[in-house]
Amino acid sequence: MRIVHASAEVAPWCKTGGLADVVGSLPRAEADLLPPGSRVLVLCPLHRGVRAVAAKRGERLVDAGYGVAPIDGGPVGRVLLVDGAPDERVIVGFIDCPELFDRDGIYDDCHRRAWPDNPVRFSWFARAVIEVAPALLGGRPDVLHAHDWHLGLLPVWKQQHGGASVRRAWSRARVLFTIHNILYQGLASKEFVPKLGLRWEDFTMDGFEYRDQLSFLKAGVAFADVVTTVSPGHARELRTPEGGHGLDGFLRAQGDGFVGVLNGLDPNLWSPAVDDALPANFSIGSMTGKAVCRQELLKEFGLPDQGGLVLGIVSRLVWNKGLDTVAQAMPALLELGVQLVLLGSGEADIEASFMNLVADHPDQIGARIGFDGLLARRIFAGTDAVLVPSRVEPCGLTQLQSMRYGSVPIAHPVGGLGDTVVDPGDEGLAVGEGTGFLFAPHGPEELAGAVARAARLYGDTHAWLRLVETCMRHDSSWKAPATRTLELSRDPSPSDFPGACL
Repeated sequence: MRIVHASAEVAPWCKTGGLADVVGSLPRAEADLLPPGSRVLVLCPLHRGVRAVAAKRGERLVDAGYGVAPIDGGPVGRVLLVDGAPDERVIVGFIDCPELFDRDGIYDDCHRRAWPDNPVRFSWFARAVIEVAPALLGGRPDVLHAHDWHLGLLPVWKQQHGGASVRRAWSRARVLFTIHNILYQGLASKEFVPKLGLRWEDFTMDGFEYRDQLSFLKAGVAFADVVTTVSPGHARELRTPEGGHGLDGFLRAQGDGFVGVLNGLDPNLWSPAVDDALPANFSIGSMTGKAVCRQELLKEFGLPDQGGLVLGIVSRLVWNKGLDTVAQAMPALLELGVQLVLLGSGEADIEASFMNLVADHPDQIGARIGFDGLLARRIFAGTDAVLVPSRVEPCGLTQLQSMRYGSVPIAHPVGGLGDTVVDPGDEGLAVGEGTGFLFAPHGPEELAGAVARAARLYGDTHAWLRLVETCMRHDSSWKAPATRTLELSRDPSPSDFPGACL
């Protein structure tokens, strides 16, 4: 079996968010499940900084010997491959086109303004994937998996780009398109339809027209065989007027062809038993190290250990993540005797609200504005519970990461949070039947109520340990998502597949 994944970013070489993590892990999980002789190819633009990351990892980027000029008179690129073992079943490649991708930001400039030629950049890259992937795989692809709006035109070009030989190479490929974040739909003026070489006959309500604009994301949905998103819960939300952001009707119209598949984590990268970022390691049955992590984390934030529940936040400080609600709830939370450590950055008013809380309550609240991946791991390891109060969360990695490190999630049940955080009530949690505390509707009083429940259970040492160990046992690996995705890649009837969201 030959599979192609195409994405605008892929971890660990270039990343702005969860999309990169998915594309960095899912293809390898698929390869582990495929029969001998299978190959999985991952293609991404060569953004500025990729070479430096590869060098730091001790990798070479090797010229594959393929030039690519998918548009007559347009930019010319080269294919570079990450060097690996000769029998490596996962091939990671970058298409080097400095004119389009050698820039400070992947999607926008230093002022967070989107590059005005993004439609041209990502359409060119999609065409380039169609040109070179069959040769890199050594045969005709069986599956083409396009990720998010940036590759929304890839299913279109799979049908329409190139001459007879190119189209023949792709003739049997089944196309999957994954929506990672529907808030970003890749909207462009309809003037780009002829500029990009698209057909006006596809600029319709059933094609890629959206409110008299070209929608890259809608193109991906319209031209794919199967559309997925990153959790069953989020798939249900996207079919509603509240969650679909204008595309709910179009997604409902896909019927059985729109499926929610939960994301996962790489258990080798997220393991408190071997994580060098932690002051002490720990595992189920040997939890002494977690107490050490707690003490060292409080020291790092300059907080005394008051003996109560220690909460953590690792998040972008933005409205969608619900952090304004946490700030509003803090007076009630402090009355419960909890302490809070926070890592994140985002909207200036939310940042300021937490820094003011730190100034007013220096023994109970510590905060770092910014992002530090190693500190995030220490927060997961050193806290008792992590707040995930998102208003919108397609899948969410924070709750999965915190559970791996024995920090119990307290979450608002949207998207993947409702799929992964199981709250059977206090009695069920006390005997290890759940994985966290949920609150709804979204509000400071409801959040405070969930934290109060956690604080009460924390007072029962044995019950809390059972809950922590249940969280740590939760299978968040990529095996199940990869199995689901491969079945969708083979099976023309998604509704027959367990876990399909209809």
